[in-house]
Amino acid sequence: MKRTSGSPKKSGRVSDRQIAILERSVQAGSISASDYEKTWANYRQCVVDKGQPEPELDRYSNGLYAQRGLTGSSEKVGAFSAVSVPCHTAEVLYVAMVYNVQIGNPNLYQDPYVQFVDCLQRAEVVPKSYTAEDFQRERRSDEFSYNKRDPKVRACEVASNMAVGYQDDVYQDVGW
Repeated sequence: MKRTSGSPKKSGRVSDRQIAILERSVQAGSISASDYEKTWANYRQCVVDKGQPEPELDRYSNGLYAQRGLTGSSEKVGAFSAVSVPCHTAEVLYVAMVYNVQIGNPNLYQDPYVQFVDCLQRAEVVPKSYTAEDFQRERRSDEFSYNKRDPKVRACEVASNMAVGYQDDVYQDVGW
């Protein structure tokens, strides 16, 4: 992998650990589950090392992680975010982008709706006859033929970068 002055490595925004995982994945042809797990462990440690509480993550049935939503005073949430966003970029972002495709879009669909519906079909949440057009129609009306809160649906949302938060989700309290 050739690096130029504009590469993430030179910019100082991506850790050597994440770069090493990405380089290994080029050689192996994929990112391993253990390397994916390591990136999230590195993220947690990065946030803690900068004086913030350990990030709470949700792990979905397909093995993917997502940071929980935050609650707390605007000052505490802001301080946590000021640390967690650069730590996420440094330790997780690029590995997670590739790994999410491996898990959620193995057929490499370009259309995100086709990809999401394919994920729902593989998870046996919707029938094979359900289409991207059906999803778009249901999305516009906000009336779905499946349970949007089903853990399999939530896993497909994360894999498809379509994750949404619900009012009754568990949030991480970072303090008041």
